[in-house]
Amino acid sequence: MLSAVGSARSALDRPERLAAVVALLATAGAWYAARLAVHEKEFNYLVASQQSQLRLAAVELSGDILNFLNRRGRGAPPRPAPATWDRDVDAILQFEGTTAAEFEASFGGEVRRTHDLLALEGLRDPDLDAFYRRPANAFQIDVVARKLAALARSDHNFFPRRSF
Repeated sequence: MLSAVGSARSALDRPERLAAVVALLATAGAWYAARLAVHEKEFNYLVASQQSQLRLAAVELSGDILNFLNRRGRGAPPRPAPATWDRDVDAILQFEGTTAAEFEASFGGEVRRTHDLLALEGLRDPDLDAFYRRPANAFQIDVVARKLAALARSDHNFFPRRSF
């Protein structure tokens, strides 16, 4: 367009100059709209990728926690017997405390981070909210693992599409 206007033999009249400017602005507008559409597609792809990564990370974390509980459960002390009740209860309480400490060392930070990311997207569960910070025993740790997996598998749309 610029070369056509620049190579014109005579000076352009006002309507011709206006037509040239309008054509130039229309071309620039179309170019900008095309770039905007490409960037929007790229943004939507990145959002979908983040959504998938968060869901996968939550499910993997849940599986790792359940495997941890399974390993710990194999070494659990037996149920209390009437003859040795106090000693057996003490052993169970000590075992639960050790389980909670090992959970915190291995998974605590990642569980809190994953919970917070899910909560930012509106995915919440009251049981998970109650236990995720510092689960005290194997039962609470199991609740955390199962609720993380359930939230990750929910049909909730993490990132709703925006229309401008």
